[in-house]
Amino acid sequence: MTSSGVDKALSLVRNLPRISFNNLRDSVGKRKPRERCRGRYGGKTHGCGQKGSEQRQAYMRLGHGGGQNPFYMRFSKEPYYKGWHLQREYLPISLHRIQMLIDTGRLNPEEPIDVTQICNTKLFKLDPRKKQYGFQITDEGADCFDAKINLEVQYAPEHVIAAVEKNGGIITTAFYDAMSLQAAVDPEAFFNRGVPIPKRMLPPHDALVQYSDPKQRGYLADPDKIAEERFI
Repeated sequence: MTSSGVDKALSLVRNLPRISFNNLRDSVGKRKPRERCRGRYGGKTHGCGQKGSEQRQAYMRLGHGGGQNPFYMRFSKEPYYKGWHLQREYLPISLHRIQMLIDTGRLNPEEPIDVTQICNTKLFKLDPRKKQYGFQITDEGADCFDAKINLEVQYAPEHVIAAVEKNGGIITTAFYDAMSLQAAVDPEAFFNRGVPIPKRMLPPHDALVQYSDPKQRGYLADPDKIAEERFI
């Protein structure tokens, strides 16, 4: 009888579910159900009011501080950022860097050096979507620059122009619009798209004077005046 009772007890324990958080219950009478009365725990409208935007949950937009106008429309406009979204960016590249690229064979001085040749070195990357419109030459390494090149960039100061032309080289400042610059940065990827070659647009009004100035070697300037300025 004892062995049969033990076997029954063991079989009963073996078949019963194991204790876990899913089958545990509180003691009887430990918790009382919460009675929700009128006005308690939010009441009828749960704290959202009876009328207006709070009840309809039509919250005001971000930045609105109350009243008829948001705070960014209450004050006068500051002029220092006027036209900032139209500004063009020119990535800097020094004469020392160009000399190093020539000495290491990344640039061929026998061929014209322009945006395409500089981007083909895989050391510089232009993104026209970020308002980047080309390169500007800085005067770092102007004293030791001794290469004779035909260089086309988007901006160059006077002492950089003198450093290039003292060795018998030629420098030109030219403008590229966004579509033309995409074709110049990576011609292979542009041709694989199957899109016709875009027509090169004229520079905008604020840059027309720069690219027509012979002192800055603009590509729209008179060649005779450029030769005169080069002689000067």
